[in-house]
Amino acid sequence: MPYSFELPKDSDLSKEQSAAMNEPNCIALSGGPGTGKTVVSIYRLLRLVNDGRIVHLITFTKILTSYIRQTIECEKKLGSDKVFHTTEWLGLFKDKDIDINEIILDEAQDNGTFTFDTIKSKFGRISYGADANQYLEPDNNQRYDIIEELRTLFPQNIEYTLFQNYRNTYYILLFVKSILHNFFIPENTLAELKESKDDRDSFNRRGEKPKLYIWKNGLMNKRDEKLKELFNMYAKPRHNIGIIVEGKYSALDYQCLFNNYKITQNNRFDEIEVTSSSGILIGNVHITTIKGAKGLEFDTVIIPDFGKIMDVLDSNGRRGITNEEDYYVALTRAKQNLILISPEFGTNKKNVTSYIHDFLEGDKLSQTYDKIYL
Repeated sequence: MPYSFELPKDSDLSKEQSAAMNEPNCIALSGGPGTGKTVVSIYRLLRLVNDGRIVHLITFTKILTSYIRQTIECEKKLGSDKVFHTTEWLGLFKDKDIDINEIILDEAQDNGTFTFDTIKSKFGRISYGADANQYLEPDNNQRYDIIEELRTLFPQNIEYTLFQNYRNTYYILLFVKSILHNFFIPENTLAELKESKDDRDSFNRRGEKPKLYIWKNGLMNKRDEKLKELFNMYAKPRHNIGIIVEGKYSALDYQCLFNNYKITQNNRFDEIEVTSSSGILIGNVHITTIKGAKGLEFDTVIIPDFGKIMDVLDSNGRRGITNEEDYYVALTRAKQNLILISPEFGTNKKNVTSYIHDFLEGDKLSQTYDKIYL
């Protein structure tokens, strides 16, 4: 089954989103996860293409590039061939003299100085959308300065900030705020989600609490049985499931597991690097690394190795290739259901529930998730 794409109608855009989309000057767009930055980038591209302009939309990851292309194609609009991932675009155009009316950088915080300087040296009109809290690279000490760096590089851009969260439920965002203290989530955003519904389907934005399933070390079959049960529960047309893991090899391990359960009879599983003539094909059940999930969203997100977050939190927010920003991205991909699975004891020999309880100010966090032993 293919990934179910749903671009909101332009009439459903907020006043701020519409203003950014229609701004005649180049824009500097910022906002947290789920605020619609990529939606604005897509609509801005479609508007300019419809006006006969030559415009390119560039984003950092291959999977998000494919997502944007498929979204445009599902809308039966022109412009999917104007979407590129950064490395692809640099290979095609950095040494060519071409006339482009505007470049749109989506997830601009993930592009380095070389990309910015290369594009700016060749093209005058550059719009961008960025969120410093979702910076992709863990070893760049300037990640907290990225928005200011972009302002310095593109001082003439008109700034727009998006605040309203259209993706997550109240309980999902409350859990993120509770477990990752270094990321600012406005109280008014939580208050709006707590009381509101989605007008399009009357979906209660309060939602259900994230669920943490704990299996005893040595009984991995309990984890595998729970994964199979979850797929039987959630796998259905137009319901997108994301299985988010830290690295590519973990993604391949879980793909083998699901193949053994024959779940792939009704769902498509895509490796991170699998491509076709039209790019990476995104199934409605998608296995991806945390970094590969940037910009995507799923009705249900399953993080099957959640206990590894203890190593990250124990290491001042950084461990190897994974950091707090990565887990911020992973947790905020979920629209309705956030499912976390962990062994009782992590690689640091600490009990996962005791660790979370102690690290997050005792009983305060216990109100934000449900704990189930397998």
